[in-house]
Amino acid sequence: MVFDLNSLVSWVYGFMITFGYFVHLILDEIYSVDLGNRRLKKSSGTALKFGMYKNRKQQIHTVVIYLLIPLLFSIAPNTELVQTALFSHEAWLSFTDIILPYDGKYFFH
Repeated sequence: MVFDLNSLVSWVYGFMITFGYFVHLILDEIYSVDLGNRRLKKSSGTALKFGMYKNRKQQIHTVVIYLLIPLLFSIAPNTELVQTALFSHEAWLSFTDIILPYDGKYFFH
Protein backbone atom coordinates (compact mmCIF):
# COMPACT_ATOMS: atom_id res chain seq x y z
CA MET A 1 0.00 0.00 0.00
CA VAL A 2 1.64 3.18 -1.20
CA PHE A 3 -0.70 5.71 0.43
CA ASP A 4 -1.79 3.49 3.34
CA LEU A 5 -5.41 3.31 2.11
CA ASN A 6 -7.55 0.22 1.99
CA SER A 7 -8.62 -1.04 -1.40
CA LEU A 8 -12.19 0.29 -1.18
CA VAL A 9 -11.02 3.86 -0.58
CA SER A 10 -8.42 3.52 -3.34
CA TRP A 11 -11.02 2.38 -5.87
CA VAL A 12 -13.47 5.12 -4.82
CA TYR A 13 -10.74 7.75 -5.27
CA GLY A 14 -9.87 6.25 -8.64
CA PHE A 15 -13.49 6.32 -9.80
CA MET A 16 -13.89 9.93 -8.63
CA ILE A 17 -10.74 11.05 -10.44
CA THR A 18 -11.78 9.19 -13.61
CA PHE A 19 -15.28 10.68 -13.46
CA GLY A 20 -13.83 14.18 -13.05
CA TYR A 21 -11.47 13.59 -15.94
CA PHE A 22 -14.32 12.56 -18.25
CA VAL A 23 -16.44 15.54 -17.14
CA HIS A 24 -13.47 17.78 -18.00
CA LEU A 25 -13.15 16.22 -21.47
CA ILE A 26 -16.88 16.49 -22.15
CA LEU A 27 -16.87 20.15 -21.12
CA ASP A 28 -13.92 20.72 -23.45
CA GLU A 29 -15.94 19.24 -26.30
CA ILE A 30 -18.98 21.35 -25.42
CA TYR A 31 -16.80 24.48 -25.34
CA SER A 32 -15.52 23.69 -28.83
CA VAL A 33 -18.99 24.43 -30.24
CA ASP A 34 -19.45 28.13 -30.96
CA LEU A 35 -23.19 28.71 -30.66
CA GLY A 36 -22.97 32.43 -31.49
CA ASN A 37 -21.47 31.97 -34.93
CA ARG A 38 -23.05 28.51 -35.31
CA ARG A 39 -19.86 26.70 -36.16
CA LEU A 40 -17.48 24.15 -34.74
CA LYS A 41 -14.19 25.51 -33.50
CA LYS A 42 -10.91 24.10 -34.78
CA SER A 43 -10.46 22.21 -31.48
CA SER A 44 -13.72 20.28 -31.93
CA GLY A 45 -13.25 16.54 -31.56
CA THR A 46 -9.79 16.70 -30.03
CA ALA A 47 -10.68 16.02 -26.39
CA LEU A 48 -12.51 12.71 -26.76
CA LYS A 49 -10.38 10.76 -29.16
CA PHE A 50 -8.84 7.34 -28.60
CA GLY A 51 -5.32 8.22 -29.67
CA MET A 52 -3.14 10.21 -32.01
CA TYR A 53 -2.11 8.62 -35.30
CA LYS A 54 -0.69 11.45 -37.46
CA ASN A 55 2.95 10.35 -37.31
CA ARG A 56 4.97 7.35 -36.18
CA LYS A 57 5.90 8.84 -32.80
CA GLN A 58 2.25 9.50 -31.92
CA GLN A 59 1.28 6.01 -33.02
CA ILE A 60 3.95 4.47 -30.77
CA HIS A 61 2.81 6.59 -27.81
CA THR A 62 -0.81 5.52 -28.34
CA VAL A 63 0.12 1.83 -28.54
CA VAL A 64 2.29 2.08 -25.40
CA ILE A 65 -0.55 3.67 -23.46
CA TYR A 66 -2.98 0.94 -24.50
CA LEU A 67 -0.44 -1.76 -23.60
CA LEU A 68 0.02 -0.23 -20.15
CA ILE A 69 -3.67 -0.51 -19.27
CA PRO A 70 -3.62 -4.29 -18.52
CA LEU A 71 -0.40 -3.82 -16.54
CA LEU A 72 -2.01 -1.12 -14.41
CA PHE A 73 -5.04 -3.31 -13.76
CA SER A 74 -2.74 -6.16 -12.73
CA ILE A 75 -1.14 -4.01 -10.02
CA ALA A 76 -4.39 -2.33 -8.95
CA PRO A 77 -5.79 -2.97 -5.46
CA ASN A 78 -8.00 -5.95 -4.76
CA THR A 79 -11.68 -5.47 -5.67
CA GLU A 80 -13.06 -7.69 -2.92
CA LEU A 81 -14.09 -4.78 -0.65
CA VAL A 82 -15.64 -2.95 -3.59
CA GLN A 83 -17.71 -5.98 -4.53
CA THR A 84 -18.82 -6.39 -0.93
CA ALA A 85 -19.77 -2.72 -0.69
CA LEU A 86 -21.69 -2.74 -3.95
CA PHE A 87 -23.46 -6.07 -3.70
CA SER A 88 -24.15 -6.66 0.00
CA HIS A 89 -27.62 -6.01 1.35
CA GLU A 90 -26.29 -4.51 4.59
CA ALA A 91 -24.20 -1.95 2.70
CA TRP A 92 -27.20 -0.80 0.67
CA LEU A 93 -29.33 -0.51 3.81
CA SER A 94 -26.64 1.59 5.44
CA PHE A 95 -26.32 3.73 2.32
CA THR A 96 -30.07 4.34 2.06
CA ASP A 97 -30.20 5.15 5.78
CA ILE A 98 -27.53 7.84 5.25
CA ILE A 99 -29.18 9.26 2.12
CA LEU A 100 -32.78 8.97 3.37
CA PRO A 101 -32.55 8.79 7.17
CA TYR A 102 -35.61 7.97 9.22
CA ASP A 103 -34.69 10.54 11.91
CA GLY A 104 -33.91 13.46 9.58
CA LYS A 105 -30.18 13.58 10.42
CA TYR A 106 -28.60 13.61 6.99
CA PHE A 107 -24.96 12.46 6.75
CA PHE A 108 -24.38 12.55 10.52
CA HIS A 109 -24.27 8.84 11.32
